[in-house]
Amino acid sequence: MPQVSVLMAVYNAETWLSDALDSMLNQTYGDWELLAVDDGSTDASLSVLERYALKDSRIRVIHKEENEGLSVARNVGLAEARGEYICILDADDWFSPHALEWGVRGFRQAEDVDCVVFRLVEHERDQEIIRHEPFPPGALVTGDEAFRLSLDWQLHGLFLIRTEIHRLYPYDTTLRLYGDDNTVRLHYLHSRRVAFSKGEYHYRKHPLSATNSITPLRFQHLKANLQMAQLLVSEHAGEETLKAYEHVRWCNFKSLLRLFHLHKGEFAQADRKEIHQLLRDTYRSFHRSIPFRLYELRDWVGRQLH
Repeated sequence: MPQVSVLMAVYNAETWLSDALDSMLNQTYGDWELLAVDDGSTDASLSVLERYALKDSRIRVIHKEENEGLSVARNVGLAEARGEYICILDADDWFSPHALEWGVRGFRQAEDVDCVVFRLVEHERDQEIIRHEPFPPGALVTGDEAFRLSLDWQLHGLFLIRTEIHRLYPYDTTLRLYGDDNTVRLHYLHSRRVAFSKGEYHYRKHPLSATNSITPLRFQHLKANLQMAQLLVSEHAGEETLKAYEHVRWCNFKSLLRLFHLHKGEFAQADRKEIHQLLRDTYRSFHRSIPFRLYELRDWVGRQLH
């Protein structure tokens, strides 16, 4: 059995897919399997995957006829994973050659390490941006500390995690977008210790990605935030954690409210009505915990609100 299972959801990623697959073949650590789930691609992605699978039997290709989204595809791979540890690699990203080697070493720092965080390197328009993590390589923190830092993404969600934890908390498939955000946070919350590695995950930022584009899917962030707030209550999170996340949720609400008012003319009438209702429901969900007065919302949006 391989020690590391890597989950890769693939949808129309032909342009960058070879970079991701080559980075797996170039790993200095060899005890891995790659579960590449083609999520109903309409380009040549499946052909690329099958070509690489013929070259290396550690690459296992799973083809889905229907495109159902990132979370569903990852869960298909998760069900087939055989490794002791699991991580993800998106089809347009890549690992540094020592990423998995250093990641596995992180679990040996202490008996109770359940999660090892990669060093994140972002790439945008041919520029490389090395993110400064809150802790240096070799550091150890509690899962609760890592969880708190993930609430506003001071700490990103790219890591190796023990498979038993991942199986307890698979990806949320109720949302087409942002379904992995809450899962990542739950992984941190249920880790005893979190270690930091110098193995690099190279993340390719796309200005036209779904999380940056002005589409109705963008507003699913509000649903994901509310689900996380409800999860925190069910997980008996402390009062300070609840307050910290409520502040994050409020800031996201303000940002998306402003985005809607600036671009609502670009949406179809049915989408506009649905987003408007979602914004109203989200506003009401804050009850008396709203940290700012209504007049600040008017200033933020730049026009009178009714």
